[in-house]
Amino acid sequence: MARRLRDNEKKQTHKLEEISWGINLSQYLSIRGTCVYKLFYGKKFIIHKGKTLSGSLFILEKNYKYFVAYNHQSNDKDVDYYYKFYDYIRKHQGLEFKIEVLGSDLTASDSLTLEHRELELNFTNKNLMNNNTKPYIPKYKEVTDSYGWITKDELEKYFLTVTTV
Repeated sequence: MARRLRDNEKKQTHKLEEISWGINLSQYLSIRGTCVYKLFYGKKFIIHKGKTLSGSLFILEKNYKYFVAYNHQSNDKDVDYYYKFYDYIRKHQGLEFKIEVLGSDLTASDSLTLEHRELELNFTNKNLMNNNTKPYIPKYKEVTDSYGWITKDELEKYFLTVTTV
């Protein structure tokens, strides 16, 4: 049953207008391809990347709903990269969401590099709510021979970039 649910979720397409966090996404219709962005809730924010903006926001919102539905507690901080952000949203209802796109139409390696740089630049910013200090890399899947939507070659390019900087 759970496998069937995951397969059905993968088949869904996500239109920007379907995201219900109250973000006016019509201004982001021109954003294409892989992107890196800051998602603000009030003054607090996370730095995130996605294969598409709409798909990425859909997944973040869905994960937040699971977070709330299953009443994650403080001992779950290591489980989710966005625990602090989700917990802040839960405790401070009614603030406004905003998006600041940092880059779009990027290669996967460029998105990892940009996310890495932005996490480092904002590391001491008290409003940054990421639990991670390095870019999130999905788990490797043998079936696709990739790390989620990130190919081995793109991941290697990223690692070469950050080790030479």
